[in-house]
Amino acid sequence: MLKLLKRKDIHGLREFSVTMMWVFPLVFMLFLPWVFERSIPWWPAAFSGCLAILYFVYPKGLYFPYRGWMAIAGVLGWVNTRLILGLAFFALILPIGLVLRLFGKLQYQTKPDKNKSFWQKSHDGKTAKNLEEPF
Repeated sequence: MLKLLKRKDIHGLREFSVTMMWVFPLVFMLFLPWVFERSIPWWPAAFSGCLAILYFVYPKGLYFPYRGWMAIAGVLGWVNTRLILGLAFFALILPIGLVLRLFGKLQYQTKPDKNKSFWQKSHDGKTAKNLEEPF
């Protein structure tokens, strides 16, 4: 779970506002229209303007946009984590394991030996010193 700012943390809310005032226009007015060859939308500039007004006039009003953004960030983080870990597993770990199994180079036994016991007999006799230092 993401650690959220408190409503009274004016400095943290202002940092959020400054970050979003730069990121939203850069992503939605420059990067995405350039990649998809679309016209430039102006709503990110309006959103940044609203954040700038809140930054100067009423910084505590940034709390609800911050909470909304953090909810979106939490969902995106959850999805990205599973996606990246899944890709890493199926692209790296699974093929390595299959190749090692194919060549018989696994570093562990896949099935326990039925002739061996897991019990290990103690070689030292029972003395008072063993009770003081059991390991």
